[in-house]
Amino acid sequence: MLKKFLSVGVVAMSLLAVPVANAAPETSQQIPASFMSQKQQLEIQKKIDQINQKYGIGEVFSPEDAQFIQKYGTKASTKGSEISPSLDVKNDKWYFKGMAISNEKNSVLRMEGYAYVDLGVVNHTVSTNFFVKDSREEYHRKLSNSLHFTAYGVVGRDGFVKIADFTLYNECSNANFCQQNKSQDFSGLPVYYTLTPKSTFTDSFAEVDVPYSEMFKF
Repeated sequence: MLKKFLSVGVVAMSLLAVPVANAAPETSQQIPASFMSQKQQLEIQKKIDQINQKYGIGEVFSPEDAQFIQKYGTKASTKGSEISPSLDVKNDKWYFKGMAISNEKNSVLRMEGYAYVDLGVVNHTVSTNFFVKDSREEYHRKLSNSLHFTAYGVVGRDGFVKIADFTLYNECSNANFCQQNKSQDFSGLPVYYTLTPKSTFTDSFAEVDVPYSEMFKF
């Protein structure tokens, strides 16, 4: 099936699929959105996807791949060194939105909502509350929502590994609105994580992704 990627609106963050900035000023290695084009964002996300596909859970990353994730991922800990997890509970709340055009229906699909990353000492939860909606209330063969989450940790002295990698997904058939409220638990000691919200709509001739164009952390 032909798959097209179309987005509308001003890109406000510096990664298409990896959160890189906070609502409040905070020390960060990450590059501000104002210095990155959407093309650069797509290239960074493609690189992160390639890195994640190279390794299974617990497989040690190369130093170069580990450095890339550390540069563009979100720190799971704000205390101690970059590879030493905090024992404090951390609750991250992300807001995101995005738009895409349906040429077949002559309408705009809007995605908007929240993701929550609750990090405990060992046990953690990722949950969502977001939707995709047709601006003209036109019905589509299928609407779907997904949030891909990857958490990274360490093994041994300095081994960088994936400790969790999953997608929260739902879909609605013959619909003009589709909402996701899902959660998944994982365990371990994360030091970085990435998350990617996305919606998709399917019509007779195309499947179109609605990636986020704006994302920030409360």
